[in-house]
Amino acid sequence: MKAKGRYLVFYTRPECHLCAVAAPRVRRVALFWGLALQEVNIDHRPESAVDYGLRIPVVEDPGGRVLAEGEIGTLGLWRAVLRMRLGRSGG
Repeated sequence: MKAKGRYLVFYTRPECHLCAVAAPRVRRVALFWGLALQEVNIDHRPESAVDYGLRIPVVEDPGGRVLAEGEIGTLGLWRAVLRMRLGRSGG
């Protein structure tokens, strides 16, 4: 099991334009912070498709809190991860 706060979950699906745009941004932020990145194709997980089908791409912290979704910008994601690392919530 991964250590708390040491990874991000990136929900995506093939042929998703927003996912393709967000993917390198999410990877760079994860790399910068030394976080592992778990990419989840929601088409392979029916329960995820129900939860995230209209919201993807979605980035969550290990606790399941959404850090970013939809049009994911680098700066907004960076701030959300910083808050996560500092143990803070909110915007």
